[in-house]
Order: sequence, then structure tokens, then C-alpha cells
Amino acid sequence: MGTISFYSGTVLGVDTTYFMTQTAPKTWIDWLAAFAPVIVSSVAIIISIWVATRQNDLQARQLRKELFDRRFAVYTEVREFLMVVFQVNGHDAIHSPAYQRFLEAAEKAEMLFGAEVIAYLKDISTTVGKAYVYAAEEERIVAAGAVKRIQEGSDIMIRLYDLLNRRNEVFRPYMSLGTSR
Repeated sequence: MGTISFYSGTVLGVDTTYFMTQTAPKTWIDWLAAFAPVIVSSVAIIISIWVATRQNDLQARQLRKELFDRRFAVYTEVREFLMVVFQVNGHDAIHSPAYQRFLEAAEKAEMLFGAEVIAYLKDISTTVGKAYVYAAEEERIVAAGAVKRIQEGSDIMIRLYDLLNRRNEVFRPYMSLGTSR
């Protein structure tokens, strides 16, 4: 297309000729050149949003993995401690290094798990305490033939086995990498 010019004349001896030029875009390339900054900046914004979303997803996945690792450490410590209790049949179980590790794991569990796991760990601690008391008196109880107390000792060990068997059921809702509870 052509150009349009306007002539304004002379003011105080100065020639004031102004040209106002208007050129219409000739092809689609001219249109593309006119809108290229908008298109490029829009694409850049979309890419940056996509990258930020991916980074957020990766960070969330990493946090879930770290939480899983911490929870799994408590889960395995419970099993290791109960195995020690069974090996020593309750004798000196609360004086073992395994008991100290169990107490540390139970303390950490308060920040990692819900009320049902905390109650489960307290139940283990209470039952192990009862097993320890029974084991300390076991010889005297057996020698005296106290059948009721012998049955109580047997019930304590059965309770510990039940607690070990319930471990997976109690911890399972918290041990998934897909969701964080």
C-alpha cells in the first residue's frame, strides 16, 4: 500500500511539513512480525509454568519418599525390637540397646504417624514392660506352681506375637509412596 502525507505550511518562517506515514501489512509475514513478541512471550510463559509445575511435582515426590524412608525406619525398628524381646523371652529386654532404639523410634513416630500407630507403640511398650516383670519373677512363679500367674505370662507372650502380627496392618496406611497420609 502507499503512504499518506500531510503538509501543514509555514509558521514564523519555519517550514512545518509533517509526514504521517501509514503502511498496511502486505503479507502474513508482516502480521507474524507484528505479533511475534506477543507469541514468543506467551510461549515463554507457558513453558515456564510447565517447568514450575514439573519441579513442584518432583519436589512433592521427593518429600513423599523422604517421609516414607523415615516411616519405614520406625516400622523396621518395631520388628527388630520385638525380635529381641522374643529372643530373650522378656528377660532384660528393656535394658537392651534395641529398647533404646525402639524408644527413639517411638518418639519420632509421634511426628510421623497418626494416633493409631502411637497407640500401637504404647501397647507394645506396656506389654514388653509386663513381659519384663513376669520374666524377672518367672522362676519364683513356676517354683510356686502359680498356674494363674503362669497363664498370665503365657498371655503376655501371645499378646506380643499378636502385636507383631498386627504391625503390617497398623503401618500399611502410612507406607504408600503414592499418597501421603
